[in-house]
Amino acid sequence: MEKRNDKQIKNMIAATEVKALEKYKIWVKFNDGVEGIIDLSYCAGKGIFKAWEEQGAFENVKANGSGIEWNEKLDIDSMNVYLKITNQTYEEYLNKQKSHA
Repeated sequence: MEKRNDKQIKNMIAATEVKALEKYKIWVKFNDGVEGIIDLSYCAGKGIFKAWEEQGAFENVKANGSGIEWNEKLDIDSMNVYLKITNQTYEEYLNKQKSHA
C-alpha cells in the first residue's frame, strides 16, 4: 500500500455543497459525508471579507472543489472549515486518517 503524505491527505477533503444560511453562517457538505454549519461572523467586516456587506454578496457562496468561494478573489479553504465543523485540530485529523490507512 502506498503511504500518503500530509499534503495528499489534506487535498482529499473538499466541500461538495454549500448554502448560505442566516447572516455569516453557511451549511457545508464535504466529500466524505461530513456536513455542518459554521459561523463566519468572526471574519465579517475584516479585510477582504468586507465584501460580504454588499447586498447579496454573502449569499453568493459556492463550493469550487478545493474551497468555498464567493467570487474569484474571496474564498476560504475547505480543510479549515472542515476542522472547525468537526472540532478537531489538523494533527488530530491526520492521526485519524493515518490510523485508518
